[in-house]
Amino acid sequence: MSTIHHLQSAFEESMSYSKYHPSKGYSWDLKVPEKPKKETQREEPSSLFQRQRVDMLLAELTRKFPLPPPPPIPPAKQPTQD
Repeated sequence: MSTIHHLQSAFEESMSYSKYHPSKGYSWDLKVPEKPKKETQREEPSSLFQRQRVDMLLAELTRKFPLPPPPPIPPAKQPTQD
């Protein structure tokens, strides 16, 4: 019984969004109410301790897992003049 009730209410809600115009036919009228814009909260800048800690952790990771050296660049072929 609960399932039928939910299906019926969903059907009625979807029917409330449909519109009919003789020359255009059926269309959907989905007017979503605008939510009031929330004030964006500014994030506090990081503290000196946080910056130093991140720098230390990045340096430690770089020391443990160094980047592989780039492959050598082959010399460019010079055009031969005949």
